[in-house]
Amino acid sequence: MVYWAIEVCISAEKVISLGMKNIGKTIGLLLALTLVVEAGAQEQLTKYAPFRYEGENGLMESSGRITRNPGQIGNYYVVGDFRSYIIKDDYQIKGDYVMDAIRGRVDQYGDFDAESGTLYLGKESFFHFRKDGHSYLYSASKGLTRLAHAYVAIEPNDQAWSNEVSGGKHFVWALKEDGTYDVLVAEEGFSVVGNLPAFTSYDLIFQVGNDTPMTLTGFALDTQSAIKRTFGQHYGIDESDDVVAVYDLDFKKVGMASYRTEQISNLLQREVVLRGSMLPPPQIRNRVIRPAAKSIQLNDTFSLIPKEGRMVLVNTKEKNKLVLGPAHYDFRYISTTDNVEALLQVRHSESGTLFYFDFNGLFFPKGIPMIPLEYLPTQ
Repeated sequence: MVYWAIEVCISAEKVISLGMKNIGKTIGLLLALTLVVEAGAQEQLTKYAPFRYEGENGLMESSGRITRNPGQIGNYYVVGDFRSYIIKDDYQIKGDYVMDAIRGRVDQYGDFDAESGTLYLGKESFFHFRKDGHSYLYSASKGLTRLAHAYVAIEPNDQAWSNEVSGGKHFVWALKEDGTYDVLVAEEGFSVVGNLPAFTSYDLIFQVGNDTPMTLTGFALDTQSAIKRTFGQHYGIDESDDVVAVYDLDFKKVGMASYRTEQISNLLQREVVLRGSMLPPPQIRNRVIRPAAKSIQLNDTFSLIPKEGRMVLVNTKEKNKLVLGPAHYDFRYISTTDNVEALLQVRHSESGTLFYFDFNGLFFPKGIPMIPLEYLPTQ
């Protein structure tokens, strides 16, 4: 975190003209303003951090004070680069709720749809809630958006390629109670694409370029028997001879063809590939750090170095002093919107104790394990 500072430069001529009394008032005012700006910057740091101790989740302030002991909260989900958490709680606040990770405010938006997981739309992550017969999507920056209909689930896209966008539009696939889908356009207030026949399964169609990346070019919509996929499945879908309806990017019907790459290519008169036949993208988000022969420099202070077949966290400025002691830990990068290696999630190999370590101080105090000291394993 960079704190804004105000430099006070007063020339000798001004010293004489202002007098010592006025100088004192001026410096005092500027110092006070500096403290106000600095305090405002500190408020943007995430104040609350979840942790796990021997299989049970707790919550602490970044200062180290425990607000919920292990076992006093259920599962949690990080939203919007540690701006808020979705917490499942049956201890104090019954039901699911969203907690502002900076200010601690709590809001209840109904039942959280954990099965749907995270919906990534550009740099925003959305989560599905159901309340009083309605569906809502929540994001940290946009808050709560009510959808036009109630949905059983929203298809997650955390395994999607980045080119599943057309003209800046993100398409959201919403499953209704009768097993059919609506297509929502995120950039149009999650409005429903109209004039589509009922369909229970779908796939995306990409155009193959000679020297350019594949681009989204259309959709195949039909039944589960024709496009045999399960909810949330993007890849590994078998082609079939069943005939499906093919639509362009404006959801205008182009024609009918067997659910096979060759037949759909012939219909569209260009080479295409079905997403269901593609390989999933490499997982770079929240990547597990495997033991390696070489050290990994996190910054100019902290590194992960190999030792006895595992990686250990050290302070390189203090002659590779162990940061977490001799206990055996595993590490994973935690990704944010602009940085796939923003901070670490640390897991104690034997007990499963889990906590964050922010080596750059982007969200939590720099170089401080985000777990109460009494819960930090030492062996």
